[in-house]
Amino acid sequence: MSEEELQPVPVPGNGEVDGAGTGPGPEPGGREAEDEEDYTPPETLPIPEREAPGSFPILAVAAGAAAAVGLGLVMFGLSRFVYIYILYNSVIGMAVGWLIGWGVERSRYRSVGALAAAAAVCSFLAYLAFNVAYWQYLVFESAEKIGFLQFLLLRASEEPFIGGLAIGAIGNGLVWLAEYGITVYFAWARVRGALRAVDVEAVPAEVTALVLHYQGEDCDEFEVRRQLAGRGWSDPEDQDRALKAAATLVTMMQDAGEEED
Repeated sequence: MSEEELQPVPVPGNGEVDGAGTGPGPEPGGREAEDEEDYTPPETLPIPEREAPGSFPILAVAAGAAAAVGLGLVMFGLSRFVYIYILYNSVIGMAVGWLIGWGVERSRYRSVGALAAAAAVCSFLAYLAFNVAYWQYLVFESAEKIGFLQFLLLRASEEPFIGGLAIGAIGNGLVWLAEYGITVYFAWARVRGALRAVDVEAVPAEVTALVLHYQGEDCDEFEVRRQLAGRGWSDPEDQDRALKAAATLVTMMQDAGEEED
């Protein structure tokens, strides 16, 4: 399910927040207090249903890798005229993250380690494609055979920074590492958003709202679990999922609030 398709989750006292974490927060004029007063905990909850473990989104990751390579080549072509630091890196990261995140939302795959590795590898492919294209361009222009590693060392030691500033191999290495880090950051931000949406979707909205209600009443975790157990959510694993969905939703709301500010 995509972020656009994710149904709003009612949160007592906090308006509604969609799966992307961009829904409206508390409304002015006392609406927050009114919502809290109007909410009545239901006597029953939907029967807990656990999703089967999702499979690794190989097609989405392959698409992310292909997009990274393509954008790396585009970045090289544009760099012959102008190279805009951060902009190119962030665009590649967002493209990679969107494709992998799209796969996460449809496959329901949630292995953080594997997805983080996929985002990192796909991001790396963009810079590999950029440097291979640059290498072949120089070989073609100079008609002189030069190995790829030799090319990288030469580029690192002689390539100037902004304004023609010579920063040497160490300086260029740090710049390249920073660019790669920016790309991975934007890619992972989108994948993380998809994982959060999947966590929230995995639990019925009524259950999440109930957990947030009792947490808002300053109930401790034991009491929240007791309330869930009294409404059919007695399995500790199901309760863990409900608590995680509520915590994730709160985080998404906070992030959305920070973006609005």
